[in-house]
Amino acid sequence: MELNINSPLYYKDKYGIDDVIAAYCQDLHMYFKDKNYSDVLTTIGVIPILAPVDAYDKGEWKEHVSFIAGNSVATVEIQMDLDLYLKATDEERILMYKDMILRAAKKVKSKGKFDVDSFQRDLLSK
Repeated sequence: MELNINSPLYYKDKYGIDDVIAAYCQDLHMYFKDKNYSDVLTTIGVIPILAPVDAYDKGEWKEHVSFIAGNSVATVEIQMDLDLYLKATDEERILMYKDMILRAAKKVKSKGKFDVDSFQRDLLSK
């Protein structure tokens, strides 16, 4: 399965690239490359949104899920709390990313006929 995690919207423009998280996401991409959790879904693209909570409250930076190519590719834009992220250590940020990726996977579970339980076990072990 292809797991592609983009640089976070909002955060990237304001703060740049978080090298620790970028390396972690690349490791995850390689780790999941040879795994299979669905007969339909082959690729999940996760687009984190790291913006202030008040922006979410105003209706900005909405979460969104879309499927293309006969439901074999899913993209998920998913919110994270910028204030918590900025205060977090590298280890805490990785845990926040794991939670965000799992939430994204749960959003594609039914349409992609995706084994989210196996995915979760693998993600949490990494």
